[in-house]
Amino acid sequence: MLNYCLDLIEKSRWFVSAPSISRPSFPFSASEAGLFYAGPRYFTERSEKDNYLLLFTLAGMGEVHTPRGDFELHTGQAALIDCMDYHLYRTASKKSWTFLWAHIDRNGVSCYAPLLFQDRNDAITLNDPERFTADFQALCYAIEQDVLFSHADISNRLSSMVTHLLSSYLFPEGHGGENPDIEQARKYIQLHCAEALTMDEVAKQFHFSKYHFIRLFKKQVGLPPYEYLIGCRIRLSKKLLCNTSESISAIAIQVGFSSESNFIHQFRTTVGITPGVFRKNSWNFSAD
Repeated sequence: MLNYCLDLIEKSRWFVSAPSISRPSFPFSASEAGLFYAGPRYFTERSEKDNYLLLFTLAGMGEVHTPRGDFELHTGQAALIDCMDYHLYRTASKKSWTFLWAHIDRNGVSCYAPLLFQDRNDAITLNDPERFTADFQALCYAIEQDVLFSHADISNRLSSMVTHLLSSYLFPEGHGGENPDIEQARKYIQLHCAEALTMDEVAKQFHFSKYHFIRLFKKQVGLPPYEYLIGCRIRLSKKLLCNTSESISAIAIQVGFSSESNFIHQFRTTVGITPGVFRKNSWNFSAD
C-alpha cells in the first residue's frame, strides 16, 4: 500500500542511487534519501516495503503513526520505522515540517531494531543533533555519487547514525548515569575547539589523568576526546566554507588545525570529500 501527497517546496532534495547487481555487499546500505521542506498537506502512508525508514526533524514538527505507537517528531528528534508494518507520517498541525529521511536496507539495522523498538515506536531526542545532521549530509552526498567508495562511506555513515540513535535512546543527556565533569569537559572542548588544545591540558583542567579521562569520555560521549575535538573543528569549518569567501588555508588556521594539509586530510577523512569540493557542492541543510 502506498498513498501520499508530496506538498514540497522547490528546494527539497531527493537523492537516489541506481540499482546495480555488481554493487559490493556492505553491512549497511541505502538507495535513497532526501531533505524535504514539507508544507501543511504533506503525508505518506505505506506498508509492505522491505526496509527501514529513518526520519530526522530539522524544523517544524511531524506526526508519525505506527502499530507500535503514535508520536510527534520535534526538532532534533529522530525515529526508525519498520516499513513492512503500516505507517503514516505527515506534517503536524497543518504548518510546515523540514526533515531528513533515508530508506535503509534491513541487513545492518535488524540487530538494532529490537533494542530501539522494544514495546513501542517513539521519537528519540538526539544527544548530538549537529553531528547527526553532518552524517546525514555526507550520506546524501555518497548516495548521489554512487561510485565504489561511496558504498563503503554509506555503510560507515549509517552505522554511525544508527549507533548514535541507539546511544541517545539508551543514554539520554541529562537523565542520570553521566559524569558531570566529563560533560563539562565536552562543552569546554566544543567552546575552545579552535584553540591549540591538547588532551593532557583538558584532562588536567578537570582533574583527571589523561588515560582515565580518555576512557571516561569515550564511554560517555561515544568517541575519544581528540576525535570529538576534530569533529567540532570540522563542523565549524563547514560553516565558514559555506558562509565566507575565506581561503582554505585561512579557514584551517581559524578552526585550529596546524596546517592546510592537515585540515584537508582530516576533513576528507571525516566528511568523505575535500573542503574545496564541499564548498563547491554545498547544500543548504539548515532549517530555513
